[in-house]
Amino acid sequence: MLNKSNDFISVAFTDDILKVAYVRGAGENARVDQLVVKEVKGLSEQNQVKAVHAATKGMKVKGGNVLLIIPSNMVTTKNIEIPSTNTEEIKSIVSLQASRHTPFSREEIQTGYINFGVYKNNFTKVLLVIANKKLLREKINILEKAGMRVNKIVFGPEGMARMYSDALGLSGESVPSGVISIGYDSTDFIIVHKGTCISARNIPVGKVHFNQEGAIAEEKLVEELSRTIESYKNEDIEAQPAQYLLTSDDKMAQDMQLLLKEKLSWNTEIIPYQDNMKMAPSLFKKKSAQYADHSFFDVASAGITATKSFVDLMPEDIQLQKSVEEQGREVFKTGVLAVVILVLIAAIIGLRLYFKSAYLAKIQADYTQTRTEVEKLNHVVLGNRLIREFLNGRNIGLDALYEIYQNIPREIYLTNLFFDEDGSLSLSGIADEVSLVYEWKDSLENTGFFHAVDEKSNVSKKDRGKDVQAFEFLLKVKSLVAQESEPQKELKEE
Repeated sequence: MLNKSNDFISVAFTDDILKVAYVRGAGENARVDQLVVKEVKGLSEQNQVKAVHAATKGMKVKGGNVLLIIPSNMVTTKNIEIPSTNTEEIKSIVSLQASRHTPFSREEIQTGYINFGVYKNNFTKVLLVIANKKLLREKINILEKAGMRVNKIVFGPEGMARMYSDALGLSGESVPSGVISIGYDSTDFIIVHKGTCISARNIPVGKVHFNQEGAIAEEKLVEELSRTIESYKNEDIEAQPAQYLLTSDDKMAQDMQLLLKEKLSWNTEIIPYQDNMKMAPSLFKKKSAQYADHSFFDVASAGITATKSFVDLMPEDIQLQKSVEEQGREVFKTGVLAVVILVLIAAIIGLRLYFKSAYLAKIQADYTQTRTEVEKLNHVVLGNRLIREFLNGRNIGLDALYEIYQNIPREIYLTNLFFDEDGSLSLSGIADEVSLVYEWKDSLENTGFFHAVDEKSNVSKKDRGKDVQAFEFLLKVKSLVAQESEPQKELKEE
């Protein structure tokens, strides 16, 4: 959740390298003011915190927006097709499908997606982005210990794609373009279409490998780029890129341009990323001299396009905490304003309250006996209502069994069923597959008969020589919940 500040501190760090970019302004007015690289290989968490402190010295950390950049080699990406064009439905389907594309459970992952188009009228193509929550929390923890409160976790290739698309007018192109960003120890290969990233892959070949291995590393990168395009075509994501853009103009990029034209017959151009962003000349000279082997494309572009980026990999609990804190601040402001207003009008309403209180006391004295009789009558009416609702609810148990019988699939059989007096229905069963359990759970919730369907357990086991899914549900009958809550509420008011 970004604040209103136009200062952006973009931080990207792997196990080896920490990179920071300080961007002032947004959109066309964005200007890169600082670029810093620190080596953090082998450092303890405490020393990494110190490295972050040193790298962000002089930056407006407290009031600015802190962006944590997640590169493509730290996430799993997958192009999928969603049978819907509704935003909420797409979000729900993405959440359900995410765990199928990673070995981690749903609780261990954080998902995001990029919507890049509707086809066949009612299908949507998206790029699914899946990150490990544990890894995200480790990075957030280091930044928080360094005094930096993360506002947004950005998918690096999305920012790079958006910046090039805006700068070069790629949004209006009918066919995609490829962006090749050669970094220190890896290369980002991004396919850009309709103003955003539709495919991204991180190839573990960078400038350090070119310096050490020379032509061998160059050949390996060309081979990996070719494989990536073949995979892209086989998945039928979009048309093949018409052009490929190299984001640096050093000797390595020039050699790679010739190799790609010669080996793959690609239409390749060199368009340095720094030529398409505002940057102080002195900063560019410093980058060329001190950080020649490093690319700041990911951190700089993230700050420039932060207000446009769609993916936010911030864990839900942290988002909720920030939302609560923000609401708390707003409530506090409102409270202060309300107190000021009350103080200003207290003198006026005080006198009116005095006379009204005196009048109310006179009325209460005159009608004390009548009020007592009315209260007794209310208690009688409430008792009658409770009896009537009890009589109406006697067949709830049979109705609940009927709803379960109507909705249970043939592949599921029940092993235990227990109905409490408070409206709770506990049932246990066996299913052939775990997906059947969740489908039946959704089916029960959609009947409208049950107030809630909670999953108490769901484990795999052997039954009759085959693998099955044992589960236990706790259901609340909606009508009984309503019957309990309403009379109790009236009793409390009485």
